Amino acid sequence: MNWGFDGKPNSWAPPRVGLAIIPVLGTLVLLALAVLLAWLTPPEERAAALPVILLGGLGLLAVHAGHLHFALRQRDD
Repeated sequence: MNWGFDGKPNSWAPPRVGLAIIPVLGTLVLLALAVLLAWLTPPEERAAALPVILLGGLGLLAVHAGHLHFALRQRDD
C-alpha cells in the first residue's frame, strides 16, 4: 500500500506482488554489490574478502528466497 499525505491509502498492490518486489530488487542490488566489491577489492586482499562476500550474500539470498516462498504461497484475496 501507498499512503498519501492525508494518511489514507492511495494505491495498493496484491499481497503476492508486494511480497515479491522487495526480494527480487534486493537480490539484484546484492549481486551488483558483490560484483562491485570483488572488483574494487585490492588483489592482495581478494582471497580474504571473497569468502566474506559469499557468506553474506548467501545469507541475504536465503532471506530473499524465504520472502519469495511466502509470496508464492500468498493468496490474492
